[in-house]
Amino acid sequence: MPRLFLARLCLGLIIAGCDGSNAPGTPRFAILLVDENINSEDAPLDAERVPTSPESTDLPVAFWLRREGGMSGPFVADARVIAAPDGQPAVEFTLTPDGRDRFASLTRANIGRRVAVVVNGAVVASSVIGAEMSDGRAMLSGSYTEAQANALATELIATATP
Repeated sequence: MPRLFLARLCLGLIIAGCDGSNAPGTPRFAILLVDENINSEDAPLDAERVPTSPESTDLPVAFWLRREGGMSGPFVADARVIAAPDGQPAVEFTLTPDGRDRFASLTRANIGRRVAVVVNGAVVASSVIGAEMSDGRAMLSGSYTEAQANALATELIATATP
């Protein structure tokens, strides 16, 4: 059983561009388009099934994600824990100038489509794009405890270091 878990974990990390190496340019952060029309038998070559983070209890077990049209790389400039509008802990992150421009383009071109935020090989959030987001800031909210939100903010900041 542990070997199967490790194989799945490694596969998930490779799929999300996180091969575990510290080579420059190794992305550990990605925002990818979700393909909600895929089932296991019909999966196209450019789509991968990526697991959700164990802390993301309000998300499905995994998502089918497409690399085309998304963004991955060291684009996080900062992350911090804030209170969401409902008062629950959330994580706000700010993108680098290059990340801001890519995110604006991604959101402008995909209004009405679902995206997933992938950190270290696991989906940590998913949302439908409602409008172009050009300021380079986003909030991840859900059923996070204060400790989970702090851990996620720390992970996001760590993705900035290749």
